[in-house]
Amino acid sequence: MKESVKNISLVSLTNLINLGFGLILFLAVATKLPKEEFGIYGLLTLLLVSFSKLIDFGSNSNYVTEFISKSKHYLEELISFKIYSFMFASVTSTIVLIFVNHIYDLEIIGSFILGLLFYGVNYTLFALFQRDEEFIKASLLNFIPATIKLCFGVLILLNFITIDLKLAFIIFSLSMCGSLVFLIFKYQEFQNIKFRPRIFHFVKNFYLAGISQTINESWSTISNQILRILKSLADLGTFSLASKLSNVFSLISYSIYTVILTSNAKRRRDETGYNIKESLLLGLFLILLATIGSTISPYFFKIAFDDKFDDSIIIFSILIFSQAFTSIHKFLDNYFFIEEKSKTLLYITTGKLVMFIILSIVLTSSYGILGLAFADLIVSVSTTVFTFSYIITTQRYKK
Repeated sequence: MKESVKNISLVSLTNLINLGFGLILFLAVATKLPKEEFGIYGLLTLLLVSFSKLIDFGSNSNYVTEFISKSKHYLEELISFKIYSFMFASVTSTIVLIFVNHIYDLEIIGSFILGLLFYGVNYTLFALFQRDEEFIKASLLNFIPATIKLCFGVLILLNFITIDLKLAFIIFSLSMCGSLVFLIFKYQEFQNIKFRPRIFHFVKNFYLAGISQTINESWSTISNQILRILKSLADLGTFSLASKLSNVFSLISYSIYTVILTSNAKRRRDETGYNIKESLLLGLFLILLATIGSTISPYFFKIAFDDKFDDSIIIFSILIFSQAFTSIHKFLDNYFFIEEKSKTLLYITTGKLVMFIILSIVLTSSYGILGLAFADLIVSVSTTVFTFSYIITTQRYKK
């Protein structure tokens, strides 16, 4: 437990620095763009991150788990899968941009696809660093992209650069090219890699978990896309800001997940069992952070935006608790990876998605963005409680 806390602290610190740098750009764009255009910018960035998750699709977690717990080395399969998934994500995202969101600008679409490519390289390197327990390098993968965002954010705030929606998104998307620098650390490993057209023996181990992971990682995108269809662009801008700022918990859980996946994989290998107490303590810590965040949020919004985003404060206060519970559920999910219960995880995630869509449509239609925020919170709490209860019950049964 002490070693896990140490690693989580180091990774979280690095990731929080990256988050802080990235938020400078986000806040600069929120300040300079009209609320309606900012809503579209927020949706585009969420769509990019969500579609990039298709390039992972659970392959990283499976690769690391198989390597540590069973000494299986599927690197060629991993890279081949990411090539296939990149092509699929590129085609699918283009269809969504054009036919769902009516975005026809070729520069935006082109930078979107380049962003997917850079994210794909980032995720591949992350798996290798996680496999070797090089957690600081894994976190630093996002440091250069975050620094690029910081530089542009400062220039925008100081009025050295005048931005519009297109330029703002291009900066966000292409900043991920900074991850390419870290290829030098795994250059020798990539030298002899051969493309494997047949990878089903690898994919069959994680595709069910990949569906679950993709849904969970796309939660904010699903929320914003529902709002884009049902409400105005101004509402989308208000919700996008609150949603993005509350996503700090996604980063924290990402740090926790990076560390405890490998530690629990070792426990699986050594047959010592999943550590549910560790997950409970980390969960309580996230709830405490959410309480602090909701308390200080009115002061932050006033200083950063004056009165422009006052409507976002109550939405943020709700979503920050929703994100806390979602984050707890995120690192509870690795129990299903370690115990090879992907089908159960898929059932839970599918039920969560159906429940969320129904509640979102009903509550958003009646109560607007406030209803959407409460739908998110209700589903997050319910799913986390159910998953926690399932793990405890299963462990007791095994004894």
